[in-house]
Amino acid sequence: MTLDPNDAGKSQQRPSTRTILAATILVLAGLVVYANSFAGTFIYDDHCNIVNYPHNFWPGLWEFIRKPLWRSSVELNYTLGGLDARGYHSVNLTIHLLAALTLFGIARRTMLSGRVRRRLGAAGTPLAAAIALIWLVHPLQTESVTYIVQRRESMMGLFYLLTLYCLIRSSSTRRPWVWFAPGILSCAIGMNIKPVMMTAPVVAVIYDRILLSKSFKELLRRRWILYLGLAITWVVLFKHGHRMTSQGMGIPQMSMSVWDYLCSQFGVVTHYLRLSFFPDALVLDYGWPVARQPAQIVPYAILIGVLVALTLWALWRYPAWGFVGTWFFLILAPTSSIITIDYLAFEHRMYLSLAAVAALAVVGAYLLGGTLLGKLISNEPVRRRLGGVLGIVLLAACAAGLSARTILRNRDYHTRHRMWLSVIRHRPGNYRAYNNLGVALAENGDDTGAIASYRRAVTLWPGYADAHGNLAAALARQGAAEEAGNHYREAIRIDPTCAGYHYGLGRALAAQAKHPEAIEHFTKAIQLDPAHGAAQFQLAAVYSAKGEAGPAIQHYRRALAIRRDWAEALNNLAWVLATVPDTKLRNCDEAIRLAQQACKLTGEQEPRMLVTLGVAYKNDGQIDQSLATLNRARQIAKARGQGKLAEQIRKEIEQLRKKKSPDRRPTTKPQPN
Repeated sequence: MTLDPNDAGKSQQRPSTRTILAATILVLAGLVVYANSFAGTFIYDDHCNIVNYPHNFWPGLWEFIRKPLWRSSVELNYTLGGLDARGYHSVNLTIHLLAALTLFGIARRTMLSGRVRRRLGAAGTPLAAAIALIWLVHPLQTESVTYIVQRRESMMGLFYLLTLYCLIRSSSTRRPWVWFAPGILSCAIGMNIKPVMMTAPVVAVIYDRILLSKSFKELLRRRWILYLGLAITWVVLFKHGHRMTSQGMGIPQMSMSVWDYLCSQFGVVTHYLRLSFFPDALVLDYGWPVARQPAQIVPYAILIGVLVALTLWALWRYPAWGFVGTWFFLILAPTSSIITIDYLAFEHRMYLSLAAVAALAVVGAYLLGGTLLGKLISNEPVRRRLGGVLGIVLLAACAAGLSARTILRNRDYHTRHRMWLSVIRHRPGNYRAYNNLGVALAENGDDTGAIASYRRAVTLWPGYADAHGNLAAALARQGAAEEAGNHYREAIRIDPTCAGYHYGLGRALAAQAKHPEAIEHFTKAIQLDPAHGAAQFQLAAVYSAKGEAGPAIQHYRRALAIRRDWAEALNNLAWVLATVPDTKLRNCDEAIRLAQQACKLTGEQEPRMLVTLGVAYKNDGQIDQSLATLNRARQIAKARGQGKLAEQIRKEIEQLRKKKSPDRRPTTKPQPN
């Protein structure tokens, strides 16, 4: 199917009132359907990519250009609004709306050109709007829109569509080079966002040959500059070659063969197709099992094989239909073929491929409905009016149903607790879901529920180190130090390179006064992660509990070198320096300075830190300052209901008043080390 040169001018029509109205409806529909997404929180990978990511405030235009655009956009979000999720959701929705409008433009210009125009007649714009509307409000898209970090998918999708749109516009103007540059730039930006963009130049060539050019010779003669530029954008992928691997896609590689992954994808793609028509059970993390049995492979392989064969046959006999099938399979190919990725199924991978399903459904329904009405009603004006009414009613019903499901799905993103409950409801064997539910429960203060969830996770997969580590941490918070230590040991056995597990085990051992073993694991945690300030702090606390002031002072100083504004570390170091019996280590001047800094950081409202300052004053001979500070600490402790602490401070004050001179050894002030 080729473009008749006489139709070129027709395809270059300016936007009509109908076109503007359709675009307005698309924007309004998107705003209505995703209005409740703004109440969504950060979910799953949002935490490592946004919440806990070492952000840099907006550094300028160069950094914006240098980084992948999705990362720069996140940094801009953080600069403008910190961790207010609404700002991130607004950008995600804007991207999705722009992508829908671009898809509308592509579909509209395709249907108003060549033989496609003659086949679909004046219905081109309404059909294009229907395709874009179904695609826009479909619940499958929520993972690319409401799941904040999947901005990568929707942003890549936008630039994929823009690349094709620029190709189409270049074919219907006397100055095609005006569209070459933005098309090449869009492709390059998309390449730097996600490797799926690698298929864009191929899809562009296929579209051009089927719908715009009579031959490959004509295609190259008219647009060789564009295709040379698109081919050069592949260099971006080679430059960031690691991003073409499964790990580069942000997911750790799984121990499965390429064959196992490919065989599993037959069932996954079949599931995607089912959700395209019946999006009843959407899942954030499927935990999809590797397919190794014939019953898990053969039926789905036959179905996908038939669809691929139909696509190839259509490319030969009905190229326009064949292009739609090609679009579907080519865009899914990088993630659903031979690149092994830990997560076999992820709904956001259907972001662009869903457009092919929407196009087939809308155009197929239009042609089938027209054929049926033609057999039932001979009067053409009546048939057209009735067909128009029925088409609007059917589209409204489908769009309303999909929109309602999308709105319901958005609610799952409102809390992590709700999201992981929804995953468990549909995939009760998903051990990751139970682990993440436990994290959500623990954050809400429900350690009992978290422990039950973690236990379920390790039951489903005993080799799950994260679940063992999280279970151990929850048990430790409830005082079950011995059992916590057992689970930390199991986590270390599975993953001995994780500093966090050694740190956790060290804390559990310290709680049981097993100081030598605690020191061993805190030291190991520091070896694995030299910037682990908490391990330095706890190691210092253990040495202090053992009465070894020298190592305690050393490790408190190292903890403060990592984090200078750490009030607890400042206070503890001040206490050791003020009270250590060894005159070579005691330094009351520094202790006073450190204690003052700790009190300032806590607004002079923490009685324990005021006590440290008071004791430092006392041992330095500043009795009046010591009494004033200790009295203030006692007042705050009493006001907070800390009766035991208040009584201890009262006794300290009484002893201090009875003494005529400070209780300090030596009688002369020691010099700083």
